[in-house]
Amino acid sequence: MAFSTLDTIRTAGLNLELGLTSDADDTWGTTAQRLFYLQRAFAKLWPDMGRARRYALTIVEQQSQYDLTALAVPLREITAITLFDSTGIEVDKIPSWNLYYDEASATPTSRLVLPAGIDSSLSAYLYGYQPYIVPASGAATCDLPPELEYVVCAGARVEAYRAKLNQFANFSRLGNENRANSLSASEIVELMRSAAADFREARLSNAKEVSQPRRAIRATR
Repeated sequence: MAFSTLDTIRTAGLNLELGLTSDADDTWGTTAQRLFYLQRAFAKLWPDMGRARRYALTIVEQQSQYDLTALAVPLREITAITLFDSTGIEVDKIPSWNLYYDEASATPTSRLVLPAGIDSSLSAYLYGYQPYIVPASGAATCDLPPELEYVVCAGARVEAYRAKLNQFANFSRLGNENRANSLSASEIVELMRSAAADFREARLSNAKEVSQPRRAIRATR
């Protein structure tokens, strides 16, 4: 599967949905602003949507706590932990665990706590979800499947309409008739509400298959 860059999503998806005549058309924000709108949409996918992943857990004899911070993007939600013997046959599942996620530092930490240690003769796999990466720039490649790019385009439209509505309100408050816009406030509000509904429906229709209750820092199953 080939993933798109943020620039590609902007030019091939968002610009089209905003009705722009070209990438230089700034009707709904400059190029940099539209990239920012897409980044905001990526950030808002979680917790409704996430990337399903499987990680091998390196077992330490009878150890019950594991630091998952070293993972490229730590799991934010674990749905299953399975144990396999040396022949690769599944022999058991761990029924309960605690997952702690701490964002106090620039590099968040993630710690898995099991009810008891595991025999090191077994192999363990974690199944769960992590947030989709927010691309840092237009040239950065995202990890959102191409068939789901319409979801972030819907979210970016919400941001574009909201920004235009705020611009409209600020111009009006300052008594400036040049609102850089030919739409009325009510028309922009309707566009924003429609886009917000599209974004919500798109997220929920592509929601994670298995979910669990979450708290701000601690997620318990």
